[in-house]
This record gives sequence, C-alpha cells and structure tokens, in this order.
Amino acid sequence: MKVLEEFFSHKGLPKAIYVDKDAKFKTQRYQGIHYNIKNDHSYPDTQIRRALSELGITVIYAGSPHFS
Repeated sequence: MKVLEEFFSHKGLPKAIYVDKDAKFKTQRYQGIHYNIKNDHSYPDTQIRRALSELGITVIYAGSPHFS
C-alpha cells in the first residue's frame, strides 16, 4: 500500500493498473473448506483491491504466467 501511495503521489492516479494474480491483489482461497460449506464461491476483495476500487482505478489481472 505504501509503495502504491508513493507512486500515485508522484505520478498521479492511473485509470487502470495491470497486476499479477498475487495474493496482494486477488484472494487466493481457492475452494477453501469454509467456502465449500457455505456454497459461497464469491471471494472478498483484498485491501489493496478495495483501495484501488475506491480510487476508481480498474484492476487488470495478467492472464499469463511469469517467466524468468
């Protein structure tokens, strides 16, 4: 959050941000038992995702894996 805050304060707010599917940006509780019991497959947003949404920034998730 601090890195994004610093970046946005220097560069301004973008319309969209392109990120990987890391747990910082996307909830990673794939089929956890507590969701299976409730039959609820909608996962809550992460804090960073909520903050970006409140700022009106669209989050675009990378569809390809990272190669080194």
